[in-house]
Amino acid sequence: MARVNGTRQVVLGFLTWRPMSGYDIKKIVEQSVSNFWSESYGQIYPTLRALVREGLASRVPTDVKGERRRNVYAITEKGRAALRRWLEDPVTPGPRRNELLLKLFFVRQVGGEAAKRHIEAFKERMTALSQHYEAIGEQLTRVTLEYGRLEVAAHLAWCEVAIAALERVDPDA
Repeated sequence: MARVNGTRQVVLGFLTWRPMSGYDIKKIVEQSVSNFWSESYGQIYPTLRALVREGLASRVPTDVKGERRRNVYAITEKGRAALRRWLEDPVTPGPRRNELLLKLFFVRQVGGEAAKRHIEAFKERMTALSQHYEAIGEQLTRVTLEYGRLEVAAHLAWCEVAIAALERVDPDA
């Protein structure tokens, strides 16, 4: 199955909430799904223009007196249908890229202390992320929040195993 442009789906999904500008979409992404999905203005604005060209969204006239003119977009019925089809399609796994694991794979070039530093730094980030998840609580849907909590817990458990394994490795090997 071909990879789907996730930006299109994010934009269409948020346009089901209400008509929005690219700025509005970026802010909502940051406040809601940024723990597992990111989008930049450089992705959002071209996507909005493409969706309009394809008839999946439309520009909504905005004339607010005293305000700078903004481009606001609304999803069309054709756009809702496209989003529904995507939501029903099986998930296409993305490429796995993990710089930490790549560095650990080649760590013999610099030694175990570098690996420990990388793992400790990762562990600190995961601990902070765990605290963040606890703080945001119900701002995410329960299933996405629980996924994040369990993923962080798995990463933290892995850190403990990895550090213990590195401590058993002969530094001269």
